[in-house]
Amino acid sequence: MNNQYLNISSKMAIRHINNLAKSISLKYKEHHIDIDFDKNLKIIKSFARISMNQNPEIAIGLYDIYKPNLLGQPSSKIIVDENDFVDAIVSVFHESRHMDSRIFGCFEFRNNPDDNYYLAVNYMASESNELYYHNGA
Repeated sequence: MNNQYLNISSKMAIRHINNLAKSISLKYKEHHIDIDFDKNLKIIKSFARISMNQNPEIAIGLYDIYKPNLLGQPSSKIIVDENDFVDAIVSVFHESRHMDSRIFGCFEFRNNPDDNYYLAVNYMASESNELYYHNGA
């Protein structure tokens, strides 16, 4: 039984995630932080890195949704698993919240109009996934 509702190709999935990341990264422009993608990194290994001796960075893994065609580009024919697509979107938001908390010192991190939205995204990401934060993933 096919539980695919989105029927989104690798090419379109990556395009949507890239557009989302571009819109989120606008708030980081003055801090010279980009959201980068790594087709060799699994989505669950996405990260936000802030250190004293390196430039801050956000890296989102695309391994699970990067399905190349014969030219090595994301395929417009191969459909990605929609759970992987949603996981990639959640990773963009999740890692950007880590960066927000560090850069903006948690100002406007709570008690703002988006708070309920982010709490809902966090709940969906962690529901039935308690081990995620305990196994060092």
